[in-house]
Amino acid sequence: METKQRITPTPKKGSTKETSGLKLKLAIAFICISGFTMAQTVTTLAGSSRGSCNGIGAAANFSDPFGLTTDGKGNLYVADASNGEIRKVVISTGLVSTLAGTTIYGTADGIGSAARFYSPTGIAFDGDSNLYVADALNNEIRKVVISTGAVTTFAGDPLSGFNDGTGTNASFFSPTAICYDGKGNLYVADRGNNEIRKIVIATRMVTTFAGTHRAGSSDGIGASAGFYEPTGITTDGNGTLYVADNFNNEIRSIDIATAMVTTLAGSQKTGFNDGIGSEAGFNGPSGIIYDKHGMLYITDAHNNEIRQITIGTGLVSTIAGSPNPGSLNGPASGSSFNGPIAITIDNNCNLYITDQGNNEIRMISNFATGVNNLSASTNISIYPNPAHQTINFNIPVQSETSYSIIRVFDMTGKEMISENRVITNNEKISVDVNNLQNGMYFLQVVINDNTMPVERFIKQ
Repeated sequence: METKQRITPTPKKGSTKETSGLKLKLAIAFICISGFTMAQTVTTLAGSSRGSCNGIGAAANFSDPFGLTTDGKGNLYVADASNGEIRKVVISTGLVSTLAGTTIYGTADGIGSAARFYSPTGIAFDGDSNLYVADALNNEIRKVVISTGAVTTFAGDPLSGFNDGTGTNASFFSPTAICYDGKGNLYVADRGNNEIRKIVIATRMVTTFAGTHRAGSSDGIGASAGFYEPTGITTDGNGTLYVADNFNNEIRSIDIATAMVTTLAGSQKTGFNDGIGSEAGFNGPSGIIYDKHGMLYITDAHNNEIRQITIGTGLVSTIAGSPNPGSLNGPASGSSFNGPIAITIDNNCNLYITDQGNNEIRMISNFATGVNNLSASTNISIYPNPAHQTINFNIPVQSETSYSIIRVFDMTGKEMISENRVITNNEKISVDVNNLQNGMYFLQVVINDNTMPVERFIKQ
């Protein structure tokens, strides 16, 4: 498939009565304007046009980004397929760097840029210090030590096949996705073989867990089950695997203890409708992640949507995107994607998506922005931008003076600065950002007329 520091306001000079009155007005205003609801919001964390540049946010480039994972420590790792690289993204700043690989394809082991990949598509973190990469066109599983960037071939051989065995004696055919079960095992969506393979990390032993190398769609145990180019795989950590069965347009469930495969949602018919179980429709589901709260999230690639499944009921709903491709940020219900491929989740339940057609890493969070499109112009003009020590801005307000909260968030939605201010129309407002780390941030001004303009800026 084509594929805080927290700053309190300085009281103005005046009588005790004036000061008390101002405090009361501020308190009432802040109570009124702090009650806005948190809504799922889509933003672009990193990437813009096609390329391989490192940098912050939109200054960085990707080329057909595919799989991604998080290390639980504030970083994403992306299998940048057409660049043949493993990229690192610092979530709080949007800073992108290259951990391993180079834009020259190959199969060489080595450290950092000395290593070679050939269309890495899947990536998993082992909960310790290593990444495992499904190197699709090399038909191999590669290991990357995060601290050094050292790459070794863990299993498989450049020649495609379906043999079980230890390490490089085993063979794969376009392994596309990979997950770690938290118990010492890797599971691989072996796309070309239509199989789910298991690797015991301690011994590097590869076995066929479910499916057969003939395409099919039947439920059943182990080899009696059928898949048709599975491209996504995740685990709930409690004994169940979930598979995005791409060409079958289905989400499959596998009981690890018995290898029993069942169909959770979707049918072989292409569609985009929400519903329960087989009533729901997908069009090329490709990535899948479990959120530890009984939900699955799926990148429905050809529908350009992010779908949610309630595991207990099989209910499928659309949480972001629409069938029309695009790159619109803002509230999830009005956002757009262009071929979303893979998805992962962090400890705060923020979702991250490789938006392959846009060559971007997108984020779905509960960060309340109060605007429909973060890429659209607002009433805030920040200068200088990028900033080093201080940002300045002017903002029109409806009354002579307005009570406001000035807030700065990092890309995860974490509040870094909050200041209570009384502002006048179009006055120059300055905010000290010297203590922020370099990266991309959101400035939000919450005004007592309930408007909440937002603008991005870069600290460097």
